[in-house]
Amino acid sequence: CKLYPNSTLARARHTNQNNIFHNNLVINMPTNQSLWDFSCELYQSADVQESCLQLQDQHSCNIPLLLFCCWAGLRYGAVSIAQLQEMKAFPDGFSTQVTQPLRMLRRSMKHSYNSVWPITGDKWEELRLSIKSAELDSEQLLLEGLDRLSCAWQEVKGTRADVLVNILLCFPEVPEQEFKGIYS
Repeated sequence: CKLYPNSTLARARHTNQNNIFHNNLVINMPTNQSLWDFSCELYQSADVQESCLQLQDQHSCNIPLLLFCCWAGLRYGAVSIAQLQEMKAFPDGFSTQVTQPLRMLRRSMKHSYNSVWPITGDKWEELRLSIKSAELDSEQLLLEGLDRLSCAWQEVKGTRADVLVNILLCFPEVPEQEFKGIYS
């Protein structure tokens, strides 16, 4: 995985696969693939990265929840509103308490180094990158938690339409066309 190079995704490919198409890129999802591995593979596309960052910055979308919607749509089909509401409670609270403060700190540090401070710019950047790593670790924990919360759901072969239904139910305030870079 681009975010975590030691991902087991390369070893996770099996013959029983679903496909999600992104532009002309086919993302293969083995039915037993973890949410984390699926998210890493989907996020490797530059178009998906760009779309996710725009959705996060312009619409305050919780990207791990968005990736969960894609994964769940393929693994479980269109899930119920009650299931999605249950799933939203965890990432909303976790992100508010953990991920968002780390992201805000990391972003604020990007251009705030002061050369009169008795530390080097390299050390400042090293600290900022360690905060970025903690932010990514928090997103991995969030995805693992969502994976665990959904493990009792009945697996079915989902479709791209199910992915879109899940996304629109989780993010009703965001116009559908904003998600084209993710599910199309």
